[in-house]
Amino acid sequence: MLGKGKRHPGQVGNRSPEQSLFLYPRLAVDTIMRIDKWLKVSRLIKRRTVAQMACEQGRVYVNERAAKPSAELKEGDKVHLELGARAITVEVKALPTGAVPAQSAADLYQIIEEIRRPPEVLEWLPDET
Repeated sequence: MLGKGKRHPGQVGNRSPEQSLFLYPRLAVDTIMRIDKWLKVSRLIKRRTVAQMACEQGRVYVNERAAKPSAELKEGDKVHLELGARAITVEVKALPTGAVPAQSAADLYQIIEEIRRPPEVLEWLPDET
């Protein structure tokens, strides 16, 4: 039993989870998840706040469209990340309901393409000659 003030996932207001799912079908478990949360759970990005910043900076795309942190993700969506010298495109295979063990995190997606670029040389640095 949940303590006072605790809610079940998908519960809205004082309604039971079943009533909430009936009135708000988009809250059905295992159907959608926020992109920032999925990036963190899948361990493509280490922290959720970093995932939110990446989305706000336009470094995350869902189905070829720039994604806000609150963008909803579904199974089968394609996610593209541009992070530093690395670019990766994955297909979403699963949306977990909570935390996932590190060994299972890679099962949430399938890598479609991964590009590793050489680090950029900073032109403003003095030459060491």
